[in-house]
Amino acid sequence: MDPRTPCLVGAAQLTVRDQPGPEPLSLWETVARQALAEARLPAARLDSVQIVYTDSWQYDDPIGRLAERLGAAPRHRTYSRVGGTAPQQLIGAAAGRIAAGQMEAALIVGAEALATRRALRRAGERVAWSHPADPKPPYGWEREPDPAALAHELFLPVHTYAIMETALRLGIAEERASRGSCSPPSPRSRRSTPMPGTGRRTPRRSW
Repeated sequence: MDPRTPCLVGAAQLTVRDQPGPEPLSLWETVARQALAEARLPAARLDSVQIVYTDSWQYDDPIGRLAERLGAAPRHRTYSRVGGTAPQQLIGAAAGRIAAGQMEAALIVGAEALATRRALRRAGERVAWSHPADPKPPYGWEREPDPAALAHELFLPVHTYAIMETALRLGIAEERASRGSCSPPSPRSRRSTPMPGTGRRTPRRSW
């Protein structure tokens, strides 16, 4: 095996049931420490720390805050844009840099605490987590939605995926209908109609 072959050496996952739960920064730290422990890798050896964008809270310096908690000093830092493929993009890019000899070890984490935000709002409490961004940065679109979609507030996956699936099915149905109109008639689609004044019958096409 090539010594530069990228390998996954540690992983961790955490699901919080009890509410209110921790803020995203604490969740990042928890799973990062668990993954580093599994990999037997000191945080000081991390060349890269990368975080998947979180909708739950906007931090002033998400990478820096996590690195500080872990005792890491990564020279490469990435905070992703908003997108369903962001985690895989980060993993792919990190693997490419490892294979190219640009780094030895990378940490990629992500977390959401939307259920905690909802629990706090239901309790009448204000979300006051650490290190808020000031001013709050613009939303991190990977690709900004079409103005018409924004005008109708159709930008959440629960809405856009359903619209895309409907459009896909409509396209398939139209394609099938188009193919059917261009296809030669099947012998089974013919009917016989009596010719006037005779007992003979002649085929009549039914398309």
